[in-house]
Amino acid sequence: MKPKTTRAIAAVLLFFSLLTGCSAINDRLNVSSDTSGEGGVTAPTDQGLKPDFVPPDYNNNDKTVELGNEQKLVKTATIAMTAKNIQTAQTEIDLIAKRYSGYVYYMQQSQTSEKRYLTITIKVATANFDTAIEEIKKLGTTSNVTLDVADVTTQFIDTEARIKTLKIKEETLIGILAKATEIQDILAIESSLQQTRQEIESYEGQLNALKNSTQFSRITVQVSDETGLATTEEPESAWDRFRNNFSKGLRYWADTAVDVISGIIFLLPVLLPLAVILFIARKVVRRNPNHWSNRIGPDGTPLYHRTPNRTAQQSPPADPDQTPKSKS
Repeated sequence: MKPKTTRAIAAVLLFFSLLTGCSAINDRLNVSSDTSGEGGVTAPTDQGLKPDFVPPDYNNNDKTVELGNEQKLVKTATIAMTAKNIQTAQTEIDLIAKRYSGYVYYMQQSQTSEKRYLTITIKVATANFDTAIEEIKKLGTTSNVTLDVADVTTQFIDTEARIKTLKIKEETLIGILAKATEIQDILAIESSLQQTRQEIESYEGQLNALKNSTQFSRITVQVSDETGLATTEEPESAWDRFRNNFSKGLRYWADTAVDVISGIIFLLPVLLPLAVILFIARKVVRRNPNHWSNRIGPDGTPLYHRTPNRTAQQSPPADPDQTPKSKS
């Protein structure tokens, strides 16, 4: 890389680094606080104008940064209340969000043994923020309301100024890149240009998020059932209880039968070979002459094949030694 080109690139990068820091300082000096505590932005005076650097004339004072007098506020609210009907409250809150150009941002329902609960977050146009809160409070008995307002005017102006400065830097690098001839110079400029574009995209994302937060305000509503489940639900009749219990019993036995059949089918690959092995083992064991099924009884018949329903038992053979002797 040529020494002159290197020094030129270094000078440009150093110049815009100083420019970025100075622009942030000047923006903060142009922000003043209101005596009411809400804060505000004053219009720039002749002494506070920051020159808009346009290459190649960096001392051009004709263009100025317009800060504006509009205040950028982020408003949020949390409302805790009770309602007679949770479902009706949810429907009404959804309609309020749509009525004021908003939408449902988050919703969750939960239930205990005694009550039902609803947590819903909506976003409405900031201009209708107060009106939407008043309409939501009419849906039930409000127990707590929390409001929070954050002034992001300084952050908003600072982000816009940084984007402007980075875009000027981008245009300057593109002009230098068009005149560069050495490969090393081209690679160095392209690397700096890519980094600058990434910074621009990052700040633009932050600016879009700030715009969305200031244009739409968030309201979170926490609703609980006013009367509880015990009084809102009608008691079941005797017929309804019988029918429900009968249906539950049928479902229970049907599920049990399905589980048993499924278990048998699942075990068939194991039960079938096991049954075959037991059958073969039984046949082999019974062929053994010493097996109990092959034993012979006193009457000369196999014990295993003896008829079980005999009416009379055969008496054992008489012992010759115990035969009574006749008197001589």
